[in-house]
Amino acid sequence: GNADVTLTADPFANQEALLKSAIPYDGSCWADVSDLKMHSSDTLQTKQNNELIFEKSGSSPTVSYTFRTTEAGPVYAYFAAPSASSCIISVNESIRGVHFTNETRKTVYLGRFDAGENVEVRFAMKGSTLTIADVFIQTLRESLLREQLQRLSSRQLSIESYSARHVSGTVTAEEDGFLFTSIPDDDGWSVRVDGVLTETFSVADTLLAVPITKGAHSVEFFYKPKGMTVGMIITAVTLLTFPVLFFCSLQRKRKKYNLLKKMEAGNEADT
Repeated sequence: GNADVTLTADPFANQEALLKSAIPYDGSCWADVSDLKMHSSDTLQTKQNNELIFEKSGSSPTVSYTFRTTEAGPVYAYFAAPSASSCIISVNESIRGVHFTNETRKTVYLGRFDAGENVEVRFAMKGSTLTIADVFIQTLRESLLREQLQRLSSRQLSIESYSARHVSGTVTAEEDGFLFTSIPDDDGWSVRVDGVLTETFSVADTLLAVPITKGAHSVEFFYKPKGMTVGMIITAVTLLTFPVLFFCSLQRKRKKYNLLKKMEAGNEADT
C-alpha cells in the first residue's frame, strides 16, 4: 500500500484515504449530496471563525440542514459541534434520538434514500446554545465499498495467536509495500518480519505500519509500554531491598532485646 496519507476535517474522505492507502482503487465510495442549506428559527446566529453559534431567542429553537440526494443509497451525516448542548435530531420529521449530550463530534445514519430525494435534518435545541463547525453529508456507494473490502480481505494478516501485548500471523504480499494495521501507533510496539526486527512507521500520524516485500512472510507484533524496563528494575530492586531492610529491622530488634536482657540480669545481680 501507499503510506502517504493526509487527514482533513472530512471523516468520509479520511476513511477513503486510509482504505486507498491499503488497497489502491479508482473512484470514490462516497457520493456528494447537492443543494446543502442551513436554516434556523427562534435563534440568534453569530459566526466565529468557521463556527456558527446559535443562541436561543424563542420557545422552540431549531437548526435545520436540507439537501437533495444525487444517488440512491444509505446517507450519513457528520456534525462537529465543539460546544454543544443536547439536541433532538429528526430526519424528515422522524425523530432519531438525542445527540450531543456528551459527544461533540457525531456521525449519524440518516437512512436509505432514492436519487433526487429532498431530506431535512433538524436539531431541536434542548439547551440555550448550540455551536456547529464542520458539516459533511455523503451517500455510500455500497457495491464499490464491498468490492474493495473483499479485495482487502484476501490480503489481510492471517492471525495465528494473539494476546494483549503480542500478535503473530502470516501474510502474503502481491508486491513490495507495507503492512497496514488498525493498531494505534505507539513507541511501545516492535515488529519482527520473518524473525528480523523491522522499523515501523505511522500512517497519517495515527496507525502502525511496517514495510514488507513481495511474497509470504511471518509477522510478529510485540508491545512493551514505555517505562516498563525501568519499572521492572525498580520492582526487582525493591524485592531485593525488602529482605535486607527486614533483616536490618530484625537485627535492631534483636540487639535491643539483648540489651534489655543484660540490663535485667544486672539488676538481679545488684539485688
